[in-house]
Amino acid sequence: MNLLFRLFLLCLSYPFQQRIGFLDKVVTKFRALPTDLDLNFHVNNGVYFSMMDLGRFDHIFRCKVISRIVKENLYPVVASQTIRFQKSIKCFQVFYIHTQVIGWDEKFIFLQQKFVDKQDDTIALAVVKARVKCRDKRNFTPSEVFHLCGINDSSPPIPNWVYDWIQSEEAMLGDLSDN
Repeated sequence: MNLLFRLFLLCLSYPFQQRIGFLDKVVTKFRALPTDLDLNFHVNNGVYFSMMDLGRFDHIFRCKVISRIVKENLYPVVASQTIRFQKSIKCFQVFYIHTQVIGWDEKFIFLQQKFVDKQDDTIALAVVKARVKCRDKRNFTPSEVFHLCGINDSSPPIPNWVYDWIQSEEAMLGDLSDN
C-alpha cells in the first residue's frame, strides 16, 4: 500500500461517513495528485490498483465489518483483478471509485470497482476476485466470513462476464502449468 496518507485521511473521515449494507455501493472521492502521474502526465496504471485498495477499505469500514474481521484475525487478500481503461485521469482531476460486492461463490468474493468522473462518465472498470484468510493460515469461505459478521444474505447472481473472466483465468493457469 503506497497511499498511506490517503488511507489515514480516509480513516479520519469514517465518523462522518454514512454507514452502508454489505451489498451496497460505496462511492469514494479522490483527486489525482502529481505523485500519481507517469511520464504521460496522467495517472499511472499501477496507481489505479492502489486506489482500488482504498476503495475496498472504505467499503469494509463503512459496512461495519472491520471490527469483526480484526477480532477474528482475518484479512482480505486479492486473488486476481483485471481492469479496462476508457479515459485518462489528469493531474488534480476529481474522480470517484464506486466499489460494490457483485457476488460470491464457495471460495471467492467478487467486487466491481468503477472509476468515474464528475459527469459520471466511466474512466475505468475493474473486477476483483478476493478471499479472506486467517492469520493462523486457515482459509475462510465467504459464507463463513459473512456469518461471523452477522451478514446472512445470499449471493446475488454473478454476471456472466465474471464467469467468462474466471474461465479465461483458469485457461491461463493451465497454460502456465504446461511450461
